[in-house]
Amino acid sequence: MRAGLLARAAKRHVQFRRYDVLSPSLIDEQLWETWAERSSANPGEDGAQIREERGQEGEERERNRVDIIISNPPYISQRAFDTETTRSVRNWEPRLALIPSDASTGTDDKQHAGKGGGKVPKIVGGVEVEDEDIFYVRLMAIHDLRYSKVCVMEVGDEEQAQRVVVLFNHLPLAHYNRIEFWRDQPSSSSAPGEDIFMFHKPGGHHIPFPVRGTGKIRAVVLFRDRLMPRHKHGSKWHEGERHEGESRMREKNESKRYGRQRERAGDDRPRF
Repeated sequence: MRAGLLARAAKRHVQFRRYDVLSPSLIDEQLWETWAERSSANPGEDGAQIREERGQEGEERERNRVDIIISNPPYISQRAFDTETTRSVRNWEPRLALIPSDASTGTDDKQHAGKGGGKVPKIVGGVEVEDEDIFYVRLMAIHDLRYSKVCVMEVGDEEQAQRVVVLFNHLPLAHYNRIEFWRDQPSSSSAPGEDIFMFHKPGGHHIPFPVRGTGKIRAVVLFRDRLMPRHKHGSKWHEGERHEGESRMREKNESKRYGRQRERAGDDRPRF
């Protein structure tokens, strides 16, 4: 807005708010508990069904809606903090900004302090949640229950990003959300050797998803997409997406293989 890139009306219509992710004031505690319990019991059920049962539709839905969620949660394990972080980080960065401690698995909201609001279960959808990944489950629940269109979650590395994908695949919202990985520079073209597609496996089917940009993988991004057919991972729609992704992966692998053959043959002519 300060750069003048948005219409003046945006000042009236766009709001930025900070929330305590674990506070019951963000998600009603009973609603959260119902969502967490049903994630494994009823994989075909989405947040809309749960909200409807609890009467959270209509005006309340509009009042609680957010459009975009952006979060840089604590995502470093105690082991990584002790062995991999630099001294400057350990000495100067707030510890709670880096490591999800036992205390931070409950809310920091003073109004609900000591009530255990928002505590993330250790098993979600049949998957054990690593200590450093607890916030991602809660963020995905907020994305589902607050009707957001986009949820951007920073991660520590590709390994953690893959764990978030596993959690995502075991939650109902995998049936009506698209997923992407974003690198350091998501708007740039990928560098040679960088994957442009990866695969996740809802229901045992390999579904491709894009990896945007160049650099290290820094974020997992969810896009709500009601056009995605639920429980139809073998449909033509998914088959077409899968074949397109596999075709692009094959082309890239062939290009790499051809480049190695030319190098072994001493052929240094430019390639177009």
